[in-house]
Amino acid sequence: MKFTLHDDRIVASVDLLALPFVGEHLRAVVARMCEVISSNDALAAGRVGGRTFLEADEPDEQQDDSDSEDEMHPVMLRLLQLDAERPGSLRPKDAAKLCDYDSDLILELIQWNEEQEIAWRQTRDEAFADHDYDEADACEGERAHAERTVKVLRKALRRVLL
Repeated sequence: MKFTLHDDRIVASVDLLALPFVGEHLRAVVARMCEVISSNDALAAGRVGGRTFLEADEPDEQQDDSDSEDEMHPVMLRLLQLDAERPGSLRPKDAAKLCDYDSDLILELIQWNEEQEIAWRQTRDEAFADHDYDEADACEGERAHAERTVKVLRKALRRVLL
């Protein structure tokens, strides 16, 4: 999934292989996009100094610190965007540079991705149990992506520390 900023709007897009077209694949991709967008809408709006569509025009009161723990780190957003352009192309040296060679930040991102991998594995297993194999395949793809990101970040950590 790729997010871009166009004027005053954030646009989400995703590539869908459609040869041959399978309606269930489109449904699964749209459902996944809705899930990702609805769980990250406030975060994205905050990153660009905007608001969500249904949010009041007045700025929110101070958010409590527990909300900020659920937010994705800006560097992680950048890593995801670069990887989305060419999946698997992110190199450890690039990740280290994006993290400003900060080993603590790299460790934080490793932990976040490991938690994502666990969550995707659990969701995948639930989808298999519900015989929703398209959803299970999508979850497995996300789990594998998180695993791949952890490997890149660990190599970046090695570059920074050694």
